[in-house]
Amino acid sequence: MTWDGVPWVIGGGAEHSPEVARLAIYAAMGGAEGVVGVDDCKVVPLNVPGAGFRVLAGGVVIANKAAGGGQQTYVARNPDDDTVMFTPTGSGGGRTDLVAVVVEDPEYAGQPTPTDLAHGPYVRTKLYTNVSPTVTKLADVDPTQTGYALAKYTLGVSDGTLQAADITDLRKRTNVPDDQKPVSTPQAAAIAAVQTSADAKLPLANIHAGTVNVSVSNSGGGSATLNYPDFASTPTVVVSSRTNDNYIATASTTTPQSCVVTVRHRDNTVASTTVTVSWIAVAVS
Repeated sequence: MTWDGVPWVIGGGAEHSPEVARLAIYAAMGGAEGVVGVDDCKVVPLNVPGAGFRVLAGGVVIANKAAGGGQQTYVARNPDDDTVMFTPTGSGGGRTDLVAVVVEDPEYAGQPTPTDLAHGPYVRTKLYTNVSPTVTKLADVDPTQTGYALAKYTLGVSDGTLQAADITDLRKRTNVPDDQKPVSTPQAAAIAAVQTSADAKLPLANIHAGTVNVSVSNSGGGSATLNYPDFASTPTVVVSSRTNDNYIATASTTTPQSCVVTVRHRDNTVASTTVTVSWIAVAVS
């Protein structure tokens, strides 16, 4: 018999294999992996910054990387913040560390067996220290380990305090294509709103988002050209000055490749400054 004898899903007491269950998840996700929600499993500093970090609560979908584990996907849940401490750097230099969630399934060679077979843990946060600053995924440092890279951070010389600015978010949403921005961008909520709108059932491939900096004077405002990936048709571009509600941002002269973003202060009485504008572009192909 070459088929797995019990497909997903058969009732009446049939016993399903873990492989078939993981295949069902793989098919449902289209082979994609990543976090479920916008802030799920985000790596942030300790409440009082120090030599450690927190992995926020959330869910993550992780493809099986083990030999013989093709077309299989795990779903892991982190119900509470997971706090991890690290060793500070010394006077010899700084370093970059990679933070990942790993699945250790003893069904596959080289994976440990937990002392509690019923409750594990079979999943944990793992810290890879002193990696290349160019690392962007777990496969860059541990290609045969099933897991998912959440973030990396860089410490300076004699550094034992991790700040938010030291952390690079590597997460992506499971339902966002690889060419989209990481979920930590300010536009994540806008993307989610467009996806769930009853009036806009749009393919994700037709949604792009990002930020643009606009220099604003105290009298005439300011403008900048916003470039985004080429669309098949002219997109609708929505912009907002989320850094300060006192500024008004508008988009005009839209083409399939770019538009002009204009920003002005509500009463034109402030000193010249630079305003970061969030944008989202949506088009129907």
